[in-house]
Order: sequence, then structure tokens, then C-alpha cells
Amino acid sequence: MIDQFEKYKVPNRTAIYTNVPVSELSNFRKVMKSFGISFKLRYRGPRFTVPSAARRFGTSKQTTCLLEDAKTFSAYLY
Repeated sequence: MIDQFEKYKVPNRTAIYTNVPVSELSNFRKVMKSFGISFKLRYRGPRFTVPSAARRFGTSKQTTCLLEDAKTFSAYLY
């Protein structure tokens, strides 16, 4: 099951998986839970040119991407 995400592993990176499409998020969570792996996510995608950016502060827009705007995500171990 976890083999389906091997293509998103990049050596010598802090993230255990990177550039995973958001469409795989629920499946990713299910698989990681079944193996007992705890992780944190960072969503990747546009930050400034999206409707949600209008209601966020400048610093927040620079450093974060919201799930609603994300195209991909990266997973990190705790």
C-alpha cells in the first residue's frame, strides 16, 4: 500500500514525501495511519493570487498555503 507513494520520495530532503497531489490526501492519511506513522503536512500551491488571500495578512500569505488553495502537499515526520 505504501508503495504507491514511493514516486513522491526524494532523497536528501527533510520531507518524507513531497509534491503529492491533494487528490491523494485522504488515501495518504489512511495508508499512513494503517502503518502507525505520525506526520505533519505542508500544503503547497498559490498563496497570493487566490480568493482566500484577500482575508489573510501579508505575512501569513508569504509563509503558508491553505488546503482550499493547495495543489500538492509535503509530509514530514514529527
